[in-house]
Amino acid sequence: MSNPQDPHGYPPAGPYRAPSSPMPYPAAQPYGAPSGGGPIAPYAGPERAPDNRMVLSVLSTIFGFLPLGVVAIVKSSQVEGLWARGDRAGAVSAADSAKKFAIAAFVVGIALLVAVVVFYVVVFGIIMGSVAAFSSSITTTATSSVPSYMTKSEIDAQIRSASYGDCFRRVASGGELSIFSKVSCSQYAADVKVTSVTTSTSNCGSNWVRSQSDSSRTPTQVVLCLTSV
Repeated sequence: MSNPQDPHGYPPAGPYRAPSSPMPYPAAQPYGAPSGGGPIAPYAGPERAPDNRMVLSVLSTIFGFLPLGVVAIVKSSQVEGLWARGDRAGAVSAADSAKKFAIAAFVVGIALLVAVVVFYVVVFGIIMGSVAAFSSSITTTATSSVPSYMTKSEIDAQIRSASYGDCFRRVASGGELSIFSKVSCSQYAADVKVTSVTTSTSNCGSNWVRSQSDSSRTPTQVVLCLTSV
C-alpha cells in the first residue's frame, strides 16, 4: 500500500540526525614540503671535478726529481678528460696518483741534493788533505836536505862554487854564518838568491856574503850579492 503522503510511492524520510563527531581532515602541508614529510636537502649545483694537482706537479718537475714530476703532470692532465667522460672514479684516482708522484718527486729530489752535497764535501776534504800532505812532504824534503850545521870550510866551498841565480839556505848565528847551503829555488828552505858574483862587497848592497881570503886561489876572495826570496 502506497504512502498517501507521497504520490510516487517512496516511504517517508526519517528525521535528520547529526553525526556524533565531526569527520577528521588531514593536516595542511606547508608549501613545498615533500609528501613524505622529510626535510628538503639544499640544491648543491652540479658536481665538480677533483683538483688535478697540476700546479704541484709542475713545481715538483722543476724543483724535484724530473722523471717522477713528468709522470705527475701526465696524471694531472688526465683528470679533466676522465671526468668529462663520466669516469668519476678514474678521475679521482688520477688526481690522487698525481699528488703521490709529485710528493715522491720532491722527496727524491731533496735526497739527491743532500747526497750530492755530501759527496762534494767528502771529495773536497780528501783533496785538501792530499794538498796538505803534499805540502808537508815538500817542506820535509826541503829542510832535510839542509845540514843542521856547517864548518867554515864547507861554507867557503859553497860560496866559491855559487853561480848567478843560485838559491841558498842562509842561517847566521852570532853575526857569523852557521849554514849556507845551496838548495832548489822552488824549495821552502830557500832564503836568498845570488844576483851577482864579484870580488868586492862595494859592488853589492847590504845583502851579501863572502868567502875566506885565500892567496893561493884565484880569485883570492869571492863575494856573492844576494836578494831575499
